Amino acid sequence: MKETKIIITKKKVNNKAKPLVVAIVVDRSGSMSNQVSDVIGGVNTFLETLKEDKTAPTNVSIITFDTVLETLAENSPVETAPKLTSENYFARGGTSLLDAVKHAIEVTDKYVATCKKKPRVLLHISTDGQENSSKTTSAVVKTMVEERKKSGWIFVFGGQGIDAWSTGTGLGFANNYNVGARNMGVMYASAGASANMMKSMDAGTYRDTVIGTLDFYAQSGTSAADLAKDNTDQTP
Repeated sequence: MKETKIIITKKKVNNKAKPLVVAIVVDRSGSMSNQVSDVIGGVNTFLETLKEDKTAPTNVSIITFDTVLETLAENSPVETAPKLTSENYFARGGTSLLDAVKHAIEVTDKYVATCKKKPRVLLHISTDGQENSSKTTSAVVKTMVEERKKSGWIFVFGGQGIDAWSTGTGLGFANNYNVGARNMGVMYASAGASANMMKSMDAGTYRDTVIGTLDFYAQSGTSAADLAKDNTDQTP
């Protein structure tokens, strides 16, 4: 999948942009083997789109997970965050989703605690399979998620080949959507533009404006190229 610039029309935006903290939690279990190139292209487009917005600083963590976790970036300025490559992202092992989410929350907590100006926080999580390798329990993760949501954190959960609504709701996520077959790359490619909007939108407006758009594209057969041409804000 080629890196593609994604544009989503802004609305209800205020002029006081806040710093943005993003944690990207990426499944690389064995079942992802037929989507490796799509995910690499999609995540890299996500990062490039984040770099383009200069209204406020953006810091990024990138966490990949299979049976084990690897942190490719931890609260790094987006300008210095590494891209995904075939050397640091390839399919293997099981699915330690709960461990990965817990780790992402912990590293984000650590950074947010040092911020002089309260940032917007987005955790973007995806998987194509059921949890099967974590030591962390779903109850622990749900408690952590619910506490951070009270502080305005946004959790976006994309599931492919699973019931994303049921799985995501069980972990406390409010923004859950099913990703169509081979559309994991499109999901990531569409995420950067919407994440940038968080800098100048409150959490409620962001959800109303953006989440429906992501859901529409994730479930449709829309290619990344087609998505780049579509500069509309539409919901299913």
